[in-house]
Amino acid sequence: ANPTGEYIEGRIQARMLVASLLAWELGDTSEGWAAKTTAYVNNIMSLQQANGRYAWPNWCSHQGNFMVGLQNDALIKYYERHTANPAVVTTIRRAVDYMHQSSWRPASRAFTYIDVQCTGPDDLLPMPDLNMLIVNGFAFVARQTGDRRYVAVADSIADGAMAGAWLAGSKQFNQQYYDSYQYLWYRR
Repeated sequence: ANPTGEYIEGRIQARMLVASLLAWELGDTSEGWAAKTTAYVNNIMSLQQANGRYAWPNWCSHQGNFMVGLQNDALIKYYERHTANPAVVTTIRRAVDYMHQSSWRPASRAFTYIDVQCTGPDDLLPMPDLNMLIVNGFAFVARQTGDRRYVAVADSIADGAMAGAWLAGSKQFNQQYYDSYQYLWYRR
């Protein structure tokens, strides 16, 4: 939960949370995984700013949007498989609201790579290749709150991914379809 930690970012937080959750699910009792999993979730939530944004030092104190998507996915797994903590829904809702407000480009139907200009020339370019790493958070919020506006946004995100993603690379293909089937489940 150290906001100035060198490797604080959503991708790493998501991996730690999912690894801990899996260890708990598999029944490993050597490390107290249930408590560690909850601690990881609380630490992730403590790093979110009031407006829903994350500030990661190695991203110019801003956020990589697809990393927030990965982080939201890990939080959803925790919520569904460990503890249905309503604070998780609030955290994900704030994250997707901020991302949509700051980084969604309607004309391209894609999110920018980072929420603000950081160091690279492509930081603010729409990246439809990464949409499907982000979509689950919107559909999950729709499912949990009953607010169908999030379904409409999720559908736009998925439409943009299908229309604009470059899928010839295995990395891009995997990013699109890693966990995106969940979107279809949540949006119903």
